[in-house]
Amino acid sequence: MNRWIKQAALLLALAAAFLPALAGCSVGSDSYTDPWVANPDFVYEVTYNALGGTINTLGTRTAYYKENSLVKKPEGKSGMLIEPVNGNKVVLGWYTQVENTGTEENPVYVFDEQYRWDFENDRLNESNTTPVEQEDVTLHTLTLYAHWSDPPTIQFVDADDPSETLLTWTNSDDSAQLSRPTTTEPKKAGWSLLDYYYDAECTVQARWDAGSPTIAELMEQSGSNVIPIYCKFIEGDYTRIKGADALSKITDFSGKYILANDIDMSGVDWTGLKDADGNPAVFTGEFVSAGYAIRNLTVKASNRVGGIAAATAPEKSFGLFGSLDGARFENITLENVTLEISSGTNVAVCVGAFGGRAKDTVFTGCAVRGVSAVSAAELDVSVFAAAAAFDDGSCTFEDCTFDALDTSGLQVAEGKLTVNG
Repeated sequence: MNRWIKQAALLLALAAAFLPALAGCSVGSDSYTDPWVANPDFVYEVTYNALGGTINTLGTRTAYYKENSLVKKPEGKSGMLIEPVNGNKVVLGWYTQVENTGTEENPVYVFDEQYRWDFENDRLNESNTTPVEQEDVTLHTLTLYAHWSDPPTIQFVDADDPSETLLTWTNSDDSAQLSRPTTTEPKKAGWSLLDYYYDAECTVQARWDAGSPTIAELMEQSGSNVIPIYCKFIEGDYTRIKGADALSKITDFSGKYILANDIDMSGVDWTGLKDADGNPAVFTGEFVSAGYAIRNLTVKASNRVGGIAAATAPEKSFGLFGSLDGARFENITLENVTLEISSGTNVAVCVGAFGGRAKDTVFTGCAVRGVSAVSAAELDVSVFAAAAAFDDGSCTFEDCTFDALDTSGLQVAEGKLTVNG
């Protein structure tokens, strides 16, 4: 076997262990050998037709595979099947059939979603290929056609009226992940933005983490270069809270707020929001969300009064807020909460993840996951504690899930600890 044949056989043997055997076009030399000659298993021939574009400088590329193989998607910048190029256009997907409703000189290609190839699940077999008899082998052939589109356009639309475009981004990088609007968010007079969704029914939330889909993936899912992002609004004037700093700057305790992002409070010693006199604030407002969470919250609770004044000093409440009176919480999750009571505390305290004492407060769809009360030394004062808030019996809880409060790390003199809910 000459050097070229040995190299071809080696390439195919390596490919069989990891990727499909790839071949561009015939070398045009007596030393060239067909892939199925070097390895008789490679009889599935896939032709990638760039339909006006190029794949590594050529309009078509051909690769050979074994039966039941996944097919390699042209992408990346190395190898034979690299990202196709066609001016500033982008590929929405690859299809096994295409119809030209134009002319040969001015083609207009029409694609049907039923013929879209799924590179993650579709495998080559006799049912999705066409047999072609060669002199010494029966090849099973398949052609994939590139569906080109103009560059992506992101349209943020009103979920209640999708014909109303609130914000438009053009010429976005299709390889990038979709990012949340920051300096300018969609607005609707008399309403406040609750969150963003991929669907008009607002059931699939648009998330902005490392696992978010790229713009190209969203284009493939929608089958269009125009990607709608549906904005859900709630009536009223709410302030959107996106981080720990914004949370700490809440001063209107009767105001309306939207938790607009997951917030990690790691490293923040949270002493709670204070009123003008420096006391834990009484929250009477609203705090709602589309299901975001505040995580790793450590509440520092301390109620120390010097001298004889300690005997008549009032109890203080601590939590995300101080005490709660007529407040409303909806779809808020607090996760991994530590209620840390200072060992210097010599006056009664009340602690809970959302707040201490609570009356006439409504919780809907809220959760507390992992909550503990701790102290470094034994406390010889009355301690009132709850997972969410210390309900006086007038609060309402609907579709809420609160883990049991872990008090194993809390040291309190006998008879002075009261746990609620």
